[in-house]
Amino acid sequence: MRQLRFVALAEDGAAIILADDRGGQYRLAVDERLRAASRGDGARLGQIEIMMESSMRPAEIQARVRAGEAPEEIARAGSMPVERVLRFAGPVLQERALVVQRARATRCRPIGDGAAPLLAQVVDDQLIRQGIDPESATWDAGRRDNGTWRVTVRFSAGRQSGEAVWVYDPAGQQVRPNDDSARDLLAAMASSPAMGHADPRPLSVVRAAKQPPPPATAEPQTQPEQPLAGPPSPPAAAGAAGEEPARHVSIPSWDDIVFGVRGRKG
Repeated sequence: MRQLRFVALAEDGAAIILADDRGGQYRLAVDERLRAASRGDGARLGQIEIMMESSMRPAEIQARVRAGEAPEEIARAGSMPVERVLRFAGPVLQERALVVQRARATRCRPIGDGAAPLLAQVVDDQLIRQGIDPESATWDAGRRDNGTWRVTVRFSAGRQSGEAVWVYDPAGQQVRPNDDSARDLLAAMASSPAMGHADPRPLSVVRAAKQPPPPATAEPQTQPEQPLAGPPSPPAAAGAAGEEPARHVSIPSWDDIVFGVRGRKG
């Protein structure tokens, strides 16, 4: 363990300046714990530790982690060691990673009349087009008050860096852009020639394949339709002797129905 020595009190009086044997200098904030420790007041020091730990309950720590805060930020806000935050943050950090995974596998809102691409396809393909390795991008998620999640992807190209923010709705199974960068990525996706392809490949943006038409099924066998009955045929001539002429049903004509005439007189 490196030994430090007192150098001076900071000009603002809120910290002391320390130095090591190599000439490095350090600034140490003067708080109630330091004052109690310098007096050798162990009872007061223990009381301060209890008060600081109880100032932020585990449920509050997890809620802040779930909202997207980093453990280091929470530790600074609660004036407590980051180890205490990590003690309760582990499961929630895993939950955030799972949300990112599910959001990347969720389709964005449809682009016009076209298919709705996966979020991973939108981002990864456009990063490749800009010469950025998708594996170098960092993803994170934070839960919003309305139950949806804010999904952020950060990327860099040389000295320039950028980020795009999306909103993931687990209930609706949909992702939509939440800032200009995300909208630009989606617009570039819509105009990409790769949208015409039908076989999705890793790290490329392609239109989802259309569902093929269902296979033709055999038509059920039905009895052939009988032709509609036509006008009555004239009586057939008598056949051979002893053979009875065929019987036909007499259908009244339009004159019979209107005038009551049974037939023309010969």
